[in-house]
Amino acid sequence: MHADFVDKKILFEKSLTTPSLIINFDDVISYTPTVYGHSVSKHHRGARGITGGLIAGPIGAIVGASTGGKDYDVINDVHITINLKDGSSRVLKYITTEYKSDSLILKSLIKDYHDGISILDAIIAENNQAVINVADTRNYQPINTDELAKLKSLLDDGIITQEEFETKKKQILGI
Repeated sequence: MHADFVDKKILFEKSLTTPSLIINFDDVISYTPTVYGHSVSKHHRGARGITGGLIAGPIGAIVGASTGGKDYDVINDVHITINLKDGSSRVLKYITTEYKSDSLILKSLIKDYHDGISILDAIIAENNQAVINVADTRNYQPINTDELAKLKSLLDDGIITQEEFETKKKQILGI
């Protein structure tokens, strides 16, 4: 995914299963980040026990068998699902194979994943600001300066009181 904050467009690059796609920022409505992983246990206790026994006798067999297990965490799926205004979605896949949780490759891919989330947060914030600006524009009522001038003239001529002037002015200004 490449975001152009000048033209307000996103490019999703072509993959084996999907064509490239260019969309406008305002087509993005939300996203769902996903990280899946699990623990892996590898038990080589039997093989290590036999090897230890051959090398160091019964004590070596006990030591080899007791140190043969290995547990570690892996991450095997990291992606972001981007939901679009037309009801479709686009999935950005960062990880599709197992990586040990302390792997340098995994750390680099997770950084890219967090960068993608930051870009999407900025796009959605910009979209929300645009919605607020449009709403402000819709509620905007032009001020009738002629009516205010006439009202001020009536106040200056003593036809209405200051209190009546203030009340009517607030009504004209919509406050």
